[in-house]
Amino acid sequence: MLTYSGPAKLDGLVCKTCEYRIVNEEIKVKSAPSENWKEVVELWQCHDEDFSQFIDLNTKLIKIPDEVCLIRFNQIVLSQKLVEANQVQGDPVICKGCNQITGTYIEGQYCIFIDMIQNLRQYFDFSKDVLAIIFNHGLDNLKQDLLFINMDDNKQIIKIKVLGSHMLVMKNKAKQFEKSIKVLYNQIDNTNPDVFELLTQFNKTFKVKESEFQILKQILEEGQKFLHKKLQTFKNGLYQISYLIHDFK
Repeated sequence: MLTYSGPAKLDGLVCKTCEYRIVNEEIKVKSAPSENWKEVVELWQCHDEDFSQFIDLNTKLIKIPDEVCLIRFNQIVLSQKLVEANQVQGDPVICKGCNQITGTYIEGQYCIFIDMIQNLRQYFDFSKDVLAIIFNHGLDNLKQDLLFINMDDNKQIIKIKVLGSHMLVMKNKAKQFEKSIKVLYNQIDNTNPDVFELLTQFNKTFKVKESEFQILKQILEEGQKFLHKKLQTFKNGLYQISYLIHDFK
């Protein structure tokens, strides 16, 4: 689970580009539950536990208190009350001040990209957090692959298959070793709508900004330096191997 380390309360959410107030009231900010919380709830439900005050048992979505926003990876999830009060709508969500993409609608909830929020983005490190997402996925859920969709170009996708979260790679000629995540990945640039629907249906999906998409691509390409030079290629639509260095336990 990614832990939020910023202030517990904010005086609204402000667009970094034009200072338009996306949310114009005081909010409480908390970390969202871990990515596999749904599986945990389903397990406890077998023991006749009642979670209806926390979760909509029909949609399997967390019930977010009216004044609360949840930090989930690169987005902040809004409560239904905040969505209605501040007229947040559309997918993507467009800033009413500068007409830039500021958020998205995913899994039945409206989210704003943290990198677009002036008074929150300094508490967010995409490079570190995306590695944590990949690492934890390798520990929790190898049945699904990870899918990262470029929100500025919905036809552009990076698909990642995690092979292992505790691999060792040689860092230098002095035979020093680093822990790494071994992955297969491929970039698909012009996704057919039918293929896109299938990919999002059967894989763990994240929506990212163009700048974040490029950072992820750079991280994956950098991880190829541990391979023989003949294998260090990047071909559209074909899986490539990458070793992502990390310092997680």
